[in-house]
Amino acid sequence: MNAVFQGPYLNHLPSQHEDVVPRYVRLVRVAKGREKTLLSSPALFTMSFQGFTGSRGAQLGRLSNQLKDRFDATKASFRTDLSSPENRRRAVLYERWFDHGFLRKFWTNMFEIAPGVWRSNHPTAKRFPALTARGIHTIISLRGSTTTPWALLEKEACTRHGIRLETVALKSQSAPNRRDLQALIGLFRSVEKPVLFHCKSGADRTGLASVMYLLVIENQPLEQARKMLSWRYAHLSWTKAGVLDMLLDDFATSARHDFEDWLGHDYDARALQKKFESKSR
Repeated sequence: MNAVFQGPYLNHLPSQHEDVVPRYVRLVRVAKGREKTLLSSPALFTMSFQGFTGSRGAQLGRLSNQLKDRFDATKASFRTDLSSPENRRRAVLYERWFDHGFLRKFWTNMFEIAPGVWRSNHPTAKRFPALTARGIHTIISLRGSTTTPWALLEKEACTRHGIRLETVALKSQSAPNRRDLQALIGLFRSVEKPVLFHCKSGADRTGLASVMYLLVIENQPLEQARKMLSWRYAHLSWTKAGVLDMLLDDFATSARHDFEDWLGHDYDARALQKKFESKSR
């Protein structure tokens, strides 16, 4: 194994793993002057050792845990504020690599779903001039956090470009909370347009928000509105995010025809999650 596994993230790995690890670990090297930092992400970092059994499988299992622990520790060290040049540098690296901002530089998943209403993935700082050129007045982040590096950088960019930033915490891997969905509808009615809403990838939470906007504000029928939650926007219904599809299925089969009315009276996040988990088994 070569020196790619050396550095502040991964030190030298045992030689007995040299023929295995390269098949499962892909790292991104970030060069900053003379400093070389090795970063990765959970998606790239996941290992599949199911084909190995016995002592070899146990060794690889331990190795996987060691790598994950090292990854988590490194990730935490880059989760900083913007209070100093060094903290800012680490925050930018966090947003770029750990939060996959390098992908969103080229892939925006941005579409206008109604006049003056846009959906996208999390915009990087370099995309803000284009958003300003489109006349975006308000951004609604569906990611919830206000203290992570990517949230702080987005707030800074919004302030710099005169864009109002609102935040709602929606879930995509489990049934979203009723109050959060109602808060989002409230923002739909109150914010100044043009408006952009986003989550991380612009697929699941943003897809559901788009459906809700078209249902509640544009009065579109569910059959038309739910096209916003589809593979076209990178939503995969067979994953855990499929609970959002089930939410819409429940509304479709209810006696109520108004989504906001159904949300306030019939929607039960716990019951939905329990039903989704039992169906997924």
